[in-house]
Amino acid sequence: MTGEVWGHGVGRSTYFDNGFDSIINFAFQSSAASISNAESIYSSYNSSMHGSTRFNALSYISSHDTSLFDRTNLTNAGTFLLMLPGEVQIFYGDETARPLDPFGPHWNEKFRSNMNWCDGSLGSDLSPCVDKAVLAHWQKLGQFRNRHPAIGAGSHAKLADTPYTFKREYKGDAVVVAFASGQQSISVGSVFADGAEVVDAYTGSKATVSGGKVNLNAGGVVLLEKSTQQ
Repeated sequence: MTGEVWGHGVGRSTYFDNGFDSIINFAFQSSAASISNAESIYSSYNSSMHGSTRFNALSYISSHDTSLFDRTNLTNAGTFLLMLPGEVQIFYGDETARPLDPFGPHWNEKFRSNMNWCDGSLGSDLSPCVDKAVLAHWQKLGQFRNRHPAIGAGSHAKLADTPYTFKREYKGDAVVVAFASGQQSISVGSVFADGAEVVDAYTGSKATVSGGKVNLNAGGVVLLEKSTQQ
């Protein structure tokens, strides 16, 4: 059961002692403006939620009560949110770049515009179309998160600063994620042994671990998991 307590952040309050499994995290929306904050947020949330008494938080970047996240920055925000420790909530249209409704009669109705169902193949004068690049990005991240409980529930540890790389591990599930573009050498730490074949779920590229690293051409984010062919 998830509770909504206005202004609640990531912290264990008495609501968790009275039946709630998680509380909505109002603090992340403003933090998500810059993906350069990722390590400080990820490590802080990990330490808080995995302390002596575990608890959970439900984070978001857009809400009908607060605001829609910057529609020009939904790629980075999607990466930041969907790799976040704890639970995450996708507000409808963040994954398609649904625009504000400038004619909403009340202050928060502009955040509740019609879904941008147009797929771009036919065009529409009545509804803006899905941003296919944003949608594809969110789909890859969401599917990766869905396959790996370690992302939301696992322990977090930074592996490298350049490019920013971290690992998540939970009950035998382990992944390595890097925020990177172009040709990169990615540290995989103790997650994948030398000689292991891994696949970047974002681009589909495969690589073999050598010297604790893999070399590949990154597409903005690297989502490393064990190759299914092993």
